[in-house]
Amino acid sequence: LWSIDTSGAPHRYDPLTDAWSPQDTGIDAVAAFGVPGVIYHFRGDSFLTVTGGVNHVQDPPVKIAEMWPNLPHSFTQGVTGAANVNGDLYLFRGGLYVAAQKSGAPSAPGRLTDLDSWPQAPAWKDGVIDAVSSDASGQSSKVQLYHGDEVLSVDIAKRQVLGPPQSLSDIGPWQGHVPADWLASGIDAGYYFTSPTGAWTALYRGTAMIFFMTA
Repeated sequence: LWSIDTSGAPHRYDPLTDAWSPQDTGIDAVAAFGVPGVIYHFRGDSFLTVTGGVNHVQDPPVKIAEMWPNLPHSFTQGVTGAANVNGDLYLFRGGLYVAAQKSGAPSAPGRLTDLDSWPQAPAWKDGVIDAVSSDASGQSSKVQLYHGDEVLSVDIAKRQVLGPPQSLSDIGPWQGHVPADWLASGIDAGYYFTSPTGAWTALYRGTAMIFFMTA
C-alpha cells in the first residue's frame, strides 16, 4: 500500500510493523548560519544553499568538493552531519569530524571517540552517529550528536562530552511538537536558534521537516 500524507510526502505501509514509513530519502545533514541567514542542506556528494529562512533556494546543488576542496576525500562523497561551531562549518562522517575550510592547508579530522569522557555504552562506544544539530547563531561550540533514540551533547572546541546520552523522549521542549516515531527512532538532521520571538528548532527526517517554537 502507498499513500500521500497531508504535506505531499509519499509513504509506504509495512504490514510487519503496522506502520507507515516515508519513502525516498531526505537530506543527510544541515547547518544554519545566522537568523535569517544561510542554511546548507547536504545530500550525497552535494549541498543546497537556502537563504532568508527556509523559503528561498539560492543556487542549484553544488558538489561538496567544489566548495571545500581541502576536505579529506571521504567527506566530499557525503556526510552524516554538519554543524555551526563558533561560526565555522564542521562536517561529520564515519565517527570523524573536520572543519570545512575553503583554502589553506587541509584540516586533519578528529575522532569522536577521542573526545574526553566519550560514552562506552554499546550504542556509542564506536563513535557511530546518525545525525547532528547545532546553534545557528554561531555563538557556541556545543553540538548535539544523535544515535537512534538518544542524543549526546559535546563541546567540539573543548573536545569533551558534556554529559551522558539522553533519551529523545526526555527532551522537554520537544514534547507535543515531535512525532512519537521520530522520538522512538531518531532524526536525520537539525538546527536551532533564539530570536526575539522565542527559541526555535528545525528537525528533519526522511522527506519531512518540522519547525517549531519551544519557548
